[in-house]
Amino acid sequence: MKLNRIILLISIVLLSSPSFAQTKSLNQFDENGKKTGAWESYYESGKIKSRGFFVDGHPTGEMLRYYPGGILQASMLFDESGRISYVKMYYETGDLAAEGKYIDQVKDSVWNYYSTYDRRKAVSENMLLGKKNGVSYKYYAGNKASEYLEWKNDLKNGKWEQYYENGQVRLSGNYINGDLDGDFVSYNPDGSLSITGKYKMGQMDGTWTYYDEAGNKDLEVVYVEGKMLPNPEMDKRIEEFSKKVKDAIGNLDDVEIPSELK
Repeated sequence: MKLNRIILLISIVLLSSPSFAQTKSLNQFDENGKKTGAWESYYESGKIKSRGFFVDGHPTGEMLRYYPGGILQASMLFDESGRISYVKMYYETGDLAAEGKYIDQVKDSVWNYYSTYDRRKAVSENMLLGKKNGVSYKYYAGNKASEYLEWKNDLKNGKWEQYYENGQVRLSGNYINGDLDGDFVSYNPDGSLSITGKYKMGQMDGTWTYYDEAGNKDLEVVYVEGKMLPNPEMDKRIEEFSKKVKDAIGNLDDVEIPSELK
């Protein structure tokens, strides 16, 4: 009898302990078959894969996901409706990879992406219901912009500029429905002109002017629907460049190839 009482007492203690109660309440469904309460999932190795809380079948509050090695992969903070979440994603090194907002499981509002090499913010995009809309930026170290680009419904549409690290404009152009269209200008680091021309529906068109390092006009080439019209000066320069390359690397026919590589 004494032994039976001891076993009963131990059982009561176990059943009433928080850890036992929590285990029993994990991964439950309500009377309507919807997820409710605390939920956890695991890899075959037994390591935690995800952990979160559900109400009426949708997540609420913080949900965490992990890599197979146990490193945090993503943290998601859901509102009461379960439709909106604020997310941070991580590399397996533990460094921040991306952060932004989801609405109904698609990206929305501003998303920032971070470099795996130096942890800096590398890209910033404006999203609307899963598509790029508005301005995106690329960055150098120190949060200095290296590129500005406008988007509409996931297509490049509007102003496009790239920058040198000193902030000087490197090039500028314009997109219409994903194609370069309109004036194109390229600059040297000191702000002097390097190239000017026009695009038409994604193809080089009209007169393109090339400048020397001092910013003086050096050569003009005419394009029609992306094809360069005959230009003796350009042909001459291409020939001169090809000769320089051949002189630099030598004639492959004169190179003796080791027998083991033949």
